[in-house]
Amino acid sequence: MKNSPFVRRANEISLLFVVLSVLVPAVARAAPPSASQSSASGQEALRSFIEAGTLADLRWPDFTDRRDDARTFYESSNYSLAWVNDGRPTSQALAAITALEQADQVGLDPEDYDGPRWKARIAGLSGEGQHASEDAPVRFDLALTISLMRYIFEVQFGRVKPPRVHLGSEDAPTKFDSLRFLRDQIVNSNDVAGALSQLEPPYILYRRTEDVLHKYMQMASQDDGEQLPPPAKKKTIEPGDTYPGVPRLVRLLKLVGDLAPDAAVAPDSTLYKGPVVDAMKHFAELAARGREVLLRQDTKRLAQLIDENFNTRRSIYNLAPWQIQMVEVARKCGASAKFAGSGGAIIGTYDDEAMYRELCATLTAIGSRVIKPQIS
Repeated sequence: MKNSPFVRRANEISLLFVVLSVLVPAVARAAPPSASQSSASGQEALRSFIEAGTLADLRWPDFTDRRDDARTFYESSNYSLAWVNDGRPTSQALAAITALEQADQVGLDPEDYDGPRWKARIAGLSGEGQHASEDAPVRFDLALTISLMRYIFEVQFGRVKPPRVHLGSEDAPTKFDSLRFLRDQIVNSNDVAGALSQLEPPYILYRRTEDVLHKYMQMASQDDGEQLPPPAKKKTIEPGDTYPGVPRLVRLLKLVGDLAPDAAVAPDSTLYKGPVVDAMKHFAELAARGREVLLRQDTKRLAQLIDENFNTRRSIYNLAPWQIQMVEVARKCGASAKFAGSGGAIIGTYDDEAMYRELCATLTAIGSRVIKPQIS
């Protein structure tokens, strides 16, 4: 009987790169700007905030986990401000803030790095619309330092510790000198965006996942957000029924690529019918037949049904080339293959260990990861 591997496209942005090179490529650096010397009261305020390990201005005020790093960072410059000069943010500060505001582009939440708050803080430094407080530069500087420390760590190592999902160890983050990177590569950089981009994992799986993220963000911005109406008389919409949400459903399916742009569906029709319904009925039939062959342990017929499932989906959906590539590469090895879900992973069957080894080699070569599940 055939074994069944899951061939899984790695989609955990933050979990697969805990063994990154610790050597960050050099980036262009500007001549160090003259540090903004704090007054005695400003230095004392900065020390006080750091020792307390909390800053109410932050979205996440408690930074006790970064307190030692913050202390070391500011002690190295005798508690001079790193991001404020003559009462204004440095060019590096503004570039860094742009990265924090756009953290969603690398799969993070800008809110976690005070993204929506920086505009008001910048205005507060110059007293626009209000009287600038005496410690505003200190608060601004520390808030940016803590936000960047969090961002730098989480872009490179993720928000989930690898051991929690049995991937890697706790040691990798300790090998990266984030303070040195922050001081040498960001504070005095001519290209802050370029320096921060060096933190992102270089792996093809990460890049592909990031590309998909950007694609879905773009689709979300194009979508009108209309909610599908609940059925008026019954919970289930049957083929041939009238449903006022059909036009919205068609728009949504075409937007996400689950329905071909040229599918023969009248844009204003409220009848639930056509190629999508026909395909869904066929999928249901395949599932029923798949159950039967599993019970009979007919692995040859199961492989045929798996392939037929993907062929049906491909006939009505607009699939990404890399998704098709996974299936085609597996099939060239002699295995069956179909999507396990929405297209980020495939599942199939193989004949013997020789075919399995070939699957591992060829799918790994295109940036996929092969897993053989153990079914008890």
